[in-house]
Amino acid sequence: MIVVDSGIFFLQIKGDLDLDGVENLQVELAQGLDAYGEWEQLSVDLFNAHSICSAGVLFISDLFQQVEALGKGFMVIGCNDEILRRMKLFRLHTQFPIGINKSSAEL
Repeated sequence: MIVVDSGIFFLQIKGDLDLDGVENLQVELAQGLDAYGEWEQLSVDLFNAHSICSAGVLFISDLFQQVEALGKGFMVIGCNDEILRRMKLFRLHTQFPIGINKSSAEL
């Protein structure tokens, strides 16, 4: 689900971020990130995500690169322990803030 509010583009993930989930998100975002109005930061909200596979990690990494190319902010919030471990395994926490919530998201 996509919500743009107060300059923040929220991409809310529900269920597993596996190959099927990534394909669904790619369809949802096919219009391009600019199609959703003006925003300054994209926050991927994984609060309702159960798990993430390597396709999901690659999707988030690619999304970060797109957002960075636009000169906008990026962060991942709502990570459970399993997802946080997987993100750290791929060293994504060195590229952008990741955390349980916005205030705990750190590089």
